[in-house]
Amino acid sequence: MFLRRFILFISLFSLVVGIIIGVSKSGFWSILNYVSPYHFLILCGSFFGTLITLERVVTIKNNLIHFLPVVNGSSILFFLADSPLIANGLLIAGGLILLGMYSYFFFQHKDKIHFIFILSALCYTLALIFYYFNESVLSIQFFELFFLMTIAAERLELSNFLNISENKKDILTILLILSCLGVINDVMYGFVLIFISIWFILYDIARINIRSKEPHKFRGYALIFAYYWLFLHGLSFIFSKWLSYDTRIHSFFLGFVVNMVFAHISIILPAVLKVQFTIPSRMYYFLWILFQLVLLIRFISSDKATFFFPHSTFLSAIIVLIFFATNGIHAFFRGKKF
Repeated sequence: MFLRRFILFISLFSLVVGIIIGVSKSGFWSILNYVSPYHFLILCGSFFGTLITLERVVTIKNNLIHFLPVVNGSSILFFLADSPLIANGLLIAGGLILLGMYSYFFFQHKDKIHFIFILSALCYTLALIFYYFNESVLSIQFFELFFLMTIAAERLELSNFLNISENKKDILTILLILSCLGVINDVMYGFVLIFISIWFILYDIARINIRSKEPHKFRGYALIFAYYWLFLHGLSFIFSKWLSYDTRIHSFFLGFVVNMVFAHISIILPAVLKVQFTIPSRMYYFLWILFQLVLLIRFISSDKATFFFPHSTFLSAIIVLIFFATNGIHAFFRGKKF
């Protein structure tokens, strides 16, 4: 249990560093500028890569391999030590570890869900390899595919509780495979993302959660908004001339991914730490609604290059940090073991 807490601490420390760098890049302040080129590597790899690997490794009943997420997590120390090649090497090793785990699960289950998980780990590893060869655009693209595949596979796992036909699941699988061709054509990629978002809006369990009691209702709203942000992200590729680069990138990584975090954090932390905790729903709703509003202001101001852009970036960062701090305090210090 100490090891899990230590790994979580490392990943949350990476989150804080990544957020500080992101706010600095917006022009709000000037902190840790020497690591600013690694902003997305720290958040996608050192933070999310560690967290997702931890989430998966705890399902394997072998304590000897529970240290594996440390490989990803330790990269943050080398980024801060200005040794990006070592850090990137550790993240690539972490990607291969994730690929190995997903392959292990696939050969056990041999289903489309675990096939998609394998694709996600492959995209993660490719993102880091492309970065190593100074292909940052492709690196960001494959990180995006990593998140898309991971989230889709997890949502499909939950769809087993719904009466969704295999044909509909096959449609989503085909769309996800087609999304890998987005590196070839932006417009095609945009349309594929729009179709994926529509599939989730129509068939995901979120539509049932909204009609349930808390905390399921909150999760449902966060999921639905995540799919709307994914829809907007798809539009940003089709109408790229009219939308800023910040809107294109962060409608996915902040709009889609962070809303997914809002929806799942109260599930992930108890599963990893084996604790139960309750946070008042009004606290979740307040931070979540505020985040959506600030995100809209950010995108509008980035399109118009107004004074509000760095300030909205700072506010969105503060909201995310408060959200994680609230959940972390309850999980680490107020949670009841089960």
